[in-house]
Amino acid sequence: MISRPPDDPALTAQPPSPGTSAALVVGRPPDDAARTGQEREEPPNEEAHLWYVFTESEEGRKLAERAWDWMTPDERARHDRYCFEKNRRDYRVTRALVRSVLAVHVGCTPEELRFEAESHGKPRLVSHAGPQFNLSNTEGLVVCLVAKHHPVGVDVEPLARQVDVRGIAHRFFAPSEVQALLALPEARQPRRFLCYWTLKEAYIKACGLGLAIPLDHFACELDEQDQVLGIRFTPERQDDPTAWQLVQFELGPAHLVGVAIRRGCSPELRLVLRPAKLFELEELLDFGNHLGSLNGLSNVGIGSKLESPLAIFLRAFGRDDHNGSIFVDLIGANSFDELEPIHNGHVDVGDDDVEA
Repeated sequence: MISRPPDDPALTAQPPSPGTSAALVVGRPPDDAARTGQEREEPPNEEAHLWYVFTESEEGRKLAERAWDWMTPDERARHDRYCFEKNRRDYRVTRALVRSVLAVHVGCTPEELRFEAESHGKPRLVSHAGPQFNLSNTEGLVVCLVAKHHPVGVDVEPLARQVDVRGIAHRFFAPSEVQALLALPEARQPRRFLCYWTLKEAYIKACGLGLAIPLDHFACELDEQDQVLGIRFTPERQDDPTAWQLVQFELGPAHLVGVAIRRGCSPELRLVLRPAKLFELEELLDFGNHLGSLNGLSNVGIGSKLESPLAIFLRAFGRDDHNGSIFVDLIGANSFDELEPIHNGHVDVGDDDVEA
């Protein structure tokens, strides 16, 4: 079972139940590994990072305050069209989150990024070569899912959302989903409905086609405890169930998250939850700008496996080989100020000249 992420992002979530195509990690490995600085015995799987912020939190307020300086004139104009301040604030938080997170990943400043919508509305970066990403927001929460290579989709919904469960299910869901939903006690049906909805939404967003994909052309399979078992497709929908990784969990006490990753033939990705804290994002941005002449963080490798915020990021989105890359030794580094440069084709963090 995948438990709700705890308040302390350093804790590791429980492993998924057998048959669940999910790998969920929160923050750092167990304390004994962090304390000894031991290397992993096996190379880690590729990771997808889910950055999130609760819009009414202190971090949400900080991001909202920074957003205006990063937004384009078009974004500011869209912001001003919202009638209510709450909607304007949520929009600022969303733009600040995606701009700061993606700036970290591509090694630029947030205001440099430019986006455009694909034919079915999925946003993509046009100003920089960057990772795959997807956004979702709902009342009280904004998330940004990022993976280095694999297409991703994410959807978040409030658990208290009131919908016509049976009516919408009969109209849009696959027959097997409707049958499983209606077989449950009535009190459990609203949550099962949201489980299906978030996973289906995440899948069509990862495909980049939105509702051009009929929702009854694929079915998400859940067990009796609402844990994800997999996905099936009708003959009309030509897709490979084994190419997809679906993950679902509660984020905080009031929201449900569905994630879809097209991993293809790759091993399952580790999904790492990243609470968006402005000071950590700004330190990552400062580090990326320091290495800007080397194409940002794309040429950065990692030495130790300690899971400081920078270590988590470099492990997932830096280069794994050290041939021609910067190799940063993070032994004992739990903050960005504690980086200890080594001379293995070397980097002196803090100097003007950086060699690889």
